[in-house]
Amino acid sequence: MNNGSFGFETGLRSNMRFGFNRNTLGGFLPSDIANLQLWMDATDSSTITKDGSGFISQWEDKSANSYLFTQATGSKQPQSIANGFGTQNKPYVKFVSANNMTLPTNANIELGVMTMFFALRVDAYGAAGGVVDKWLNDTGYSVDTQGLAIKKPRIKAGTTNIASLVSTELTPALIAVKINGANSFIEVNGTRTTGTLNTTPTSVDSLFLGGDGVSTLYNSWSLAEYVMYKSALTDAQVTQVSNYLNSKYGVY
Repeated sequence: MNNGSFGFETGLRSNMRFGFNRNTLGGFLPSDIANLQLWMDATDSSTITKDGSGFISQWEDKSANSYLFTQATGSKQPQSIANGFGTQNKPYVKFVSANNMTLPTNANIELGVMTMFFALRVDAYGAAGGVVDKWLNDTGYSVDTQGLAIKKPRIKAGTTNIASLVSTELTPALIAVKINGANSFIEVNGTRTTGTLNTTPTSVDSLFLGGDGVSTLYNSWSLAEYVMYKSALTDAQVTQVSNYLNSKYGVY
């Protein structure tokens, strides 16, 4: 491949291989904002490798990085569900109990400042396990819940955390998270809780979806979409991505 053909081939990949549709989503896609690190989209069947019952062994990232989440153990594989998320009745991936998928530890996602978005639902509560988890021994980061007693989401980064005041129990939610020192927040369905988070949440652990691969009392999640940027997005950009997700799924 020469430099003259690279942009053309990348454009083909972005618009033909994956199920992008600007016409139905207000002309915006997450890839329109710079520093897109991960984009997991359960509505795009071309990114998911599954068996006849819908159990997933591979789920491919739609960013230019093309990361690949995997789970080879059948009993731990999440399931692709054809419809039922949000008022738009969209597909989603269901993580029950110990179901999880991982990226290898050498994936280049050791980032301090970041912004993440989730279209998800908490279906059952356990004592541990984040919908995304790269946290080990007070290092790294995790988006999880506050446990069995307080059924509300939170973001952990190193030894710090910010807990939302909004419950997501059995209800689809759009969550936005920014890790950016004193300008950090977690936002659930448009309600923002601010605080301070460590900006160097490095970890030697793998990045997990659906659980940390270690705990025994997991949350159960339904995940429709997960978008991550390796930068602190502006409020206008946060609104742009949130509106894209809400238009797509019909959450609030």
